Amino acid sequence: MFPSNSNIQTGYIPHLFMQPSVPSSSPSLENDEFSGGRVMEPKRVLGLIILLLPVIFCVFPLFSQEQKERLAVAPFEVSGIDDVSVGSVVADLILSRLSDKFELYERTLLKKLLEEKNLQDSDLSAAKPNAVEAIRLEGVRLLVVGQVARLGEKVIVTARVVDCKTAMVLSKGDIDSESLDALPDKIDELLSKLRLKDGSLIEKSGSFVPNEKGEIGRWKELSIENAPSARTAFTMVRCGDFVVVWGGSGEKGFLSDGARFDVKERKWLPMSTKGAPCPRAYHTAVWTGRYLIVWGGTKAEKVYCNDGAKYDPTSDTWEPIKVPSFLKARCLHSAVWTGKCMLVWGGKGEEFYRDGALYDPENDMWLSLPLNGTPPRERVDFAYGMCGKYFIVWGGVDKDSNYLNTGAVFDTEKMEWRKITDASAPLARRYPIFCETPKGLLVIGGEFNPKTPQSRPSLEPAIYNPQTDTWTPLEYDSSRVKSYSVGSSLTLCANDTLIMWGGMVSADQTTSNGYGWKLGASNKWYPIRTENSPSARSGHKAVWCDKYLLIWGGWTKTENKIIRLGNGAILEP
Repeated sequence: MFPSNSNIQTGYIPHLFMQPSVPSSSPSLENDEFSGGRVMEPKRVLGLIILLLPVIFCVFPLFSQEQKERLAVAPFEVSGIDDVSVGSVVADLILSRLSDKFELYERTLLKKLLEEKNLQDSDLSAAKPNAVEAIRLEGVRLLVVGQVARLGEKVIVTARVVDCKTAMVLSKGDIDSESLDALPDKIDELLSKLRLKDGSLIEKSGSFVPNEKGEIGRWKELSIENAPSARTAFTMVRCGDFVVVWGGSGEKGFLSDGARFDVKERKWLPMSTKGAPCPRAYHTAVWTGRYLIVWGGTKAEKVYCNDGAKYDPTSDTWEPIKVPSFLKARCLHSAVWTGKCMLVWGGKGEEFYRDGALYDPENDMWLSLPLNGTPPRERVDFAYGMCGKYFIVWGGVDKDSNYLNTGAVFDTEKMEWRKITDASAPLARRYPIFCETPKGLLVIGGEFNPKTPQSRPSLEPAIYNPQTDTWTPLEYDSSRVKSYSVGSSLTLCANDTLIMWGGMVSADQTTSNGYGWKLGASNKWYPIRTENSPSARSGHKAVWCDKYLLIWGGWTKTENKIIRLGNGAILEP
């Protein structure tokens, strides 16, 4: 469904009877004026305690209880299921898991509030501004909303956490279940995917903790049985219980095959090629919660694609999708899932493009992306991401080889563009390393303009917040980071730990080094243990799999020759 054009401590416990310390030179207690020159009798002390008991019991809770954030859960929207009460059941399951970590806004109070404000459950489930504002005024800080839908034989549950103060979506997650009866056993998995600034709603197992040498992580061998062949310029996407690798450039040309990686079993499974798109590289792949949509790319030198297909990793089947007549064939473009449709923007084909489109997989329909407002100029090799309702484009290089430090934000509710502020923006660059975080789009590293004094390698990390239109530079201790890379992977893992690994340290050298750090924690960058690490590479992919990081593919350089790689490794905390 397309969006419309309309707008959307631990407390201090007072020691009430603590006697102040008495210096050794002080007079004895018998001469203390408070006691009248005598030690107080036990009966008088007991009487004083009894009189003060009400005060103790009133004051103690105020100081001893740790203050928790208030959280509400709206009944989930229901689609394709006859029993609409399922939405309330899922909400209750979530509430039951969060009572220890949050102050919960009771469902009865929530229902009463909606009635008083003439609002519907659906207003809150859709996180409409007036509904979010109503519960914010009740002291609710976080709102969990979502949908339960039957798609084929699967039950898909999607959820997101909304900040009631800013109306910004802090995180999103999804699960699939074989049946409604199996949903209760999957709720923890769903909550572990909903990340906040201080971790998940339910903590993911395995935080990255440095050892005595200050190193983090442990490398584990990854089986190559049924693994994809060696390749570069491919896509690797988390799709529910699987990670799917598809397409790219192999030793003998472009590819139209791939493989599925079973996250729980940690093994590769074959992947059907029947109905798959034609061989290609530099395409995009987006997970909708049910399908992996592959679109665009290049299938030969200067021959580009504007077609694609959708893949169901559970049934291992492909279906064709409609070809957009108005959207020209291209590669090196961007594509994201907005929550309702796939958004495609930019890239190059016969020329550089600044246009895009929205694709609705339910109805197999394409819609041209509006150019309302201030859209970004055409570019490739840029950073992009979906943060809440905002699609962000920044950096890259334009058709005249100008390095850019400009960008724009597309509001998927208002359906319009606005310019990203230049204030405190990072230096112009192409190939920036980037990833979506709860605080906004993180941009780090990349290739700087060789014609300027700033051509030296530098991480210069910064986060762009689309809600406030501000850049926040991230401090780091450069003495901890021994090399700077282009083409590294950057992944948000458990408890907002970022893992950056691999890449190029010079035109002829790739690296197998990496670092991890806690988002927002200055000078806490830790090198990743190198024992049993995979070989040095660039152009690889990395995906977080709930309990470990999967790294696979890419290329390295030997005697001035590009060597494609068909292996990888698992990094455990």
